[in-house]
Amino acid sequence: VLTMDEVRPLVLMTPKSLLRNQNVASLPQELSEGEFKPFFEDPSTAGLNNKDITRIVISTGKMSIDLYEHAVKYEDHKSIKLIRLEELYPFPFEDIQAYFKQFKNLKEIVWVQEEPKNMGAWSFVEPRLRAAAPKGKDVRYIGRKRRSSTAEGDPLIHKEEQQRIITEAFQQ
Repeated sequence: VLTMDEVRPLVLMTPKSLLRNQNVASLPQELSEGEFKPFFEDPSTAGLNNKDITRIVISTGKMSIDLYEHAVKYEDHKSIKLIRLEELYPFPFEDIQAYFKQFKNLKEIVWVQEEPKNMGAWSFVEPRLRAAAPKGKDVRYIGRKRRSSTAEGDPLIHKEEQQRIITEAFQQ
């Protein structure tokens, strides 16, 4: 447990597309009376029956919002639980490990990110997710392949690739 002396403020850089997006806004009472949660169930999948869940999809940042918007629009995810990871470090290992245990029919845990595989959070979260996953459950990556550049270079190709990633996250 961290003491207040060990906690440091975080400056978050976000794409302009999220600045006024209502899907990332908090209610004033959540800010004044609520508490920070290192991870939480995406509202689009929070009401699903845990016994039906076979895949947990974990993401952070803008990718979480893109997955949420897809889930709300298509509602094709009755066996998929979306999780928003809000705190990468310190990684909430024990809480996530306990969370995974409630899904008796879980087959796989998937990390989804917008960045190429050799960038973004995957290299940090992979060993932690593997260690937290129930024994025998697959942990895998969905996102862009390894690249030397962070950008696709063409906005149309970027959008196509983003759609591929989102579609793959919901396919079983």
